[in-house]
Amino acid sequence: SPDFVSISPNGNRTSPVAYFNGDGKVGIGSTNPYGYLEISGNSNPPQVRLLETANDYARLELRNVDAVNSEGNYWHIAGYTHNTPGTAKLNLYYSDTGGNVLSLYGDGLVQATRALDVGAKRNANSYLNGLNIHDTGDGGTYTNIQLAERSWAGSHAIIFNGYKNATQVNGPLSQTGNIKYANDVGGFDGGAGLIQFLGNSGELGFYISPASTGQNNDINWGTPKLKITRAGDAYFSNNVTANAFLYTSDERLKKNILPLDTSQELQKIINLQGVSFQWKETGKYSLGFIGQEVEKIYPELVITDKDTGYKSVEYGNLVAPMIEAIKEQQKNIELQKQEINDLKAEIEEIKQLLTK
Repeated sequence: SPDFVSISPNGNRTSPVAYFNGDGKVGIGSTNPYGYLEISGNSNPPQVRLLETANDYARLELRNVDAVNSEGNYWHIAGYTHNTPGTAKLNLYYSDTGGNVLSLYGDGLVQATRALDVGAKRNANSYLNGLNIHDTGDGGTYTNIQLAERSWAGSHAIIFNGYKNATQVNGPLSQTGNIKYANDVGGFDGGAGLIQFLGNSGELGFYISPASTGQNNDINWGTPKLKITRAGDAYFSNNVTANAFLYTSDERLKKNILPLDTSQELQKIINLQGVSFQWKETGKYSLGFIGQEVEKIYPELVITDKDTGYKSVEYGNLVAPMIEAIKEQQKNIELQKQEINDLKAEIEEIKQLLTK
């Protein structure tokens, strides 16, 4: 029997269009197929075309027949074309799950039925919808970052070392019970992190939890360490350290510029009461003013948080009235010095008269 069978146009055996090897390999456009089916040619037109004649998906099936997969499970790669890109769809389907595990739409949308894991090792942990980025360098598997799904009480978030609770509690992602620890971080029990955008208020919050209390336990976030509002205001929960703090002060950015009344500023500064105090949350001792008291004298230097009602003082802007108060005080000192010098001169004249 021949070692091969070829099909050639017009009997031209040197350029076969199909080639059947004796070992069961088939070449189309190829006389030396590497795989059991090899199609060689320019990709325009495509080497393979699956044409569905009904209004249905064109499908390619993949399956194994070894002992482990003898149940008959299979993969389908199925494509559906449409004049509307958002309706055109390419699915990756697995029979055991009974549904599409990944779908790509003609308009570029990608949908995964579960989390999209990057760098993950497969284990029994179940993560919810989102993008999970794992660290597997130490042989373990835990979520480092999760992009939480949208439309949950207006919350959108990036979660570090945590995952969304399957039994969701109504409210934002930062609410206790909505997020659980993915795992302890080695022996450090470093806790978890959350960057959360609240669509309803337009605020961006940065949270760091206390030390982890164990995998799958609720994370108690507390208040954000940093909150940025839609207006651009930033609120820190503790100290801020920097090489310099600069205030925008260009004249071209200002209007209705008026000099301060130095005679009034001195009395205002005198009325301010400096205090020592202790912060309730940290127990730390400090010095400063009471916002409510400053507001009575300089209301323009006190800001009230619209959510908490807490008051903050623009300490840096107290420099201007303090300088004017010092100038007024210095003017009074100069007047007093002049009066003293005048009195000294008068006393000297009196002494001279008495000695005559």
